[in-house]
Amino acid sequence: MRRHLPLTGIVAVAALLRLIGLGSRSLWLDEGAEYDAVRGSLGLLFERIANRESTPPLSYLYEWGSTKVIGTSEFALRLPFALVGIALVLVVYDATRLLAGRRAARLEALSEFPFV
Repeated sequence: MRRHLPLTGIVAVAALLRLIGLGSRSLWLDEGAEYDAVRGSLGLLFERIANRESTPPLSYLYEWGSTKVIGTSEFALRLPFALVGIALVLVVYDATRLLAGRRAARLEALSEFPFV
């Protein structure tokens, strides 16, 4: 379907921008703290969150589950949230399409590009 080609291109570029170099930098302070929190068992995760964190545990549960599947390298720790960012492009597109049409949705999806 031709009408999906622009969206496919936008999502592909967004994925490329988010995934290139994802594991090339060492962990920052907050990422190191998250790595420390998600190591070990689920019970230990909740204990670490209760004693050290003031944020809700959902992101830690997501990260903990992903580390059990893909590991704990810099790339693996950043990948789950990069995937959420890629999916967000589609969510923003769909919400804007419902409210303002396809052209506005394409422009809005472009605004989700990570310019670092």
